[in-house]
Amino acid sequence: MLLGLQSGHALGVSSTTGGLHVDPRHGLGLGVDINEIDGVDIGTGSNMNTEAETLVNNVNETANAMPGARTVLGPKGHTRSDKYGGPKKARTFKGRLKKQHQNHYHITFYGKDERPEGN
Repeated sequence: MLLGLQSGHALGVSSTTGGLHVDPRHGLGLGVDINEIDGVDIGTGSNMNTEAETLVNNVNETANAMPGARTVLGPKGHTRSDKYGGPKKARTFKGRLKKQHQNHYHITFYGKDERPEGN
């Protein structure tokens, strides 16, 4: 899944199975936090430079287009699908959750038991 997310970019991964996460998918190896794209720090929200913003938009679009991506949280918002391959819907993104995801992407994926056969 992570290879599909790269879309020609070098990704700086700040967490896979470690760190402090409420989402249990990290501990299952189904989550990743990305804080750099092509060596450029994602930055913090409105302080993001133009180069970083272009790269963030690319990763955001790629992640949201992946059928196996379940949750996408990052500087560009919060989306989630309710089933493998289902459409990603915008979710409420404010307060602490928004503040915690302004400088990186948190992306989770569906596990084998949640995917249709052959995926």
